[in-house]
Amino acid sequence: MACLFYFVVATVVIVPAYFIWTFWRDAKAHGRNWSSEHSRAMYVDVAKTMVTASGIAVALVASSSAPLRTVDAIVRVSARAGVVSLVLCLCTSLITMLALTRGYEQARSRNLEVGPGGEEGQLMDSELLLILIPAWVALSSFLVGALFLGRIAFHI
Repeated sequence: MACLFYFVVATVVIVPAYFIWTFWRDAKAHGRNWSSEHSRAMYVDVAKTMVTASGIAVALVASSSAPLRTVDAIVRVSARAGVVSLVLCLCTSLITMLALTRGYEQARSRNLEVGPGGEEGQLMDSELLLILIPAWVALSSFLVGALFLGRIAFHI
């Protein structure tokens, strides 16, 4: 059963990596690396939701923790791994929000230098990578943290 659990953990790291890679692939192949205020706000809202959910889960685990000698080793390891993953999600979600905001502002200002072009701009490859990498880490660590905390609830 443990092998199956760790296979699922590996899956929730690999699948978001593929999902995030499709953003990069489409940006390179089809020029879909434009950022607008609407898309930036939408992705920042997703990151805010992960920050909120991770913070609540970490607070619940921290407030309800039992003494270490009274819990099973699987519960103890799962709680630690879940909290570390969710704290990593908090940090990388904040980095993603900052990168999204800064990338949008830089792309928009480049577009305005060319001429009056509205409220969008094209992201450079480095800006897109600085958004996509922390977004992948945030999404993967959120899912891994949720799995480890869920493992506690279903541990018998």
